[in-house]
Amino acid sequence: MFKPIKKLVLLVCTYALACTANAYAIGMGDPLRPPEYRSKGNVASTAAIAKPQWHVNEILFSGARRVAVINDRAVAVGDHINGAKVVEIKPEHVVLEYKNSFINAHLKSVSVKKRRIIN
Repeated sequence: MFKPIKKLVLLVCTYALACTANAYAIGMGDPLRPPEYRSKGNVASTAAIAKPQWHVNEILFSGARRVAVINDRAVAVGDHINGAKVVEIKPEHVVLEYKNSFINAHLKSVSVKKRRIIN
C-alpha cells in the first residue's frame, strides 16, 4: 500500500504532531478552569512586582486654584490616587509621595491655552 519511505515520513509526521499537541496541552493548563481561578502565590507575586502608574493628562492653573488630571481623575494637593499622595502641582509636572519617596509625574505634552477676551 505505502512505499517504505512514505511510511517513514508518515510515521515521523504523526510522531511530531503528537509531541507538539502534548507539549501545548501541558503548558495550557485546564481549559475549563475559570480565568479568575489562580493559585494565591501567583497573584500575590504579580501584584507585589507591579508598581502603580500615574499618567498626568492635564494641569489647570486658575489663580490660586491648581488641579491636575491624573489617570483621568481630577485631583488637588492632598488627594490620594493609586496609593500616592499629591504633594505639589507645578506647571509641567505633579509631585507625588509614594511609599516615603517622591515621584515627579510629568505631562506628556505641554500646551498652554490662553483665554480669549472678546470686547
